Amino acid sequence: MKLKAILTIISFFLPLSAQICSYASEKILENKSNEKDMNNDNYTINEKDLLKKFNKGESFVQGGIKYTVYPELIANYRKNKLKNGNAIENDKSEFVLETKNFSIHKTTQDKNAKNLGYTNQVVYNNSNENFGILSGVIIVKTKNNLEFTDKSFEIIKRYPNIGYYLVKIPKNLTISRSLSILQKLNYVSEASVEVIENFQETL
Repeated sequence: MKLKAILTIISFFLPLSAQICSYASEKILENKSNEKDMNNDNYTINEKDLLKKFNKGESFVQGGIKYTVYPELIANYRKNKLKNGNAIENDKSEFVLETKNFSIHKTTQDKNAKNLGYTNQVVYNNSNENFGILSGVIIVKTKNNLEFTDKSFEIIKRYPNIGYYLVKIPKNLTISRSLSILQKLNYVSEASVEVIENFQETL
């Protein structure tokens, strides 16, 4: 009889114990999820606050998305990550922020004097609040695969069979002005700035 009573008690408490454990596990996961969301929110807020310290450059709209250029900020997206936020090897920049795929640095060079152009320039996507990198290139698509002939733009790569040309953003022109000139050419169907945002893997 005693053994039967003990078994009855055990059979009563086992489901209850399982429910308690399940409830506790759900609460732990919920708390971790909330903590992760809070960290993400703080990260976004910190990025916005951080950007206030730097001068805004020009803005341009592409595909309905507004991008803002930050002339003082450059990107380092090599696979060999910087250690402890040290400056890039040329000692011409200061570490600012590490993103998922690349690090951001403040250049101490006079970009106007050096006339370095837009390569590796950091831009901010105002829609998804993420950073991107300018390659310094505009992708041009010509109508009916016609040849791109404007000599004021340096051609980096050409794919004449499909009518695509990669041209360098001229150092003496803004991005918006460059796009405007290209889009007005009667043999050009599309012109868009190459902004590197989505990485297949960490570079």
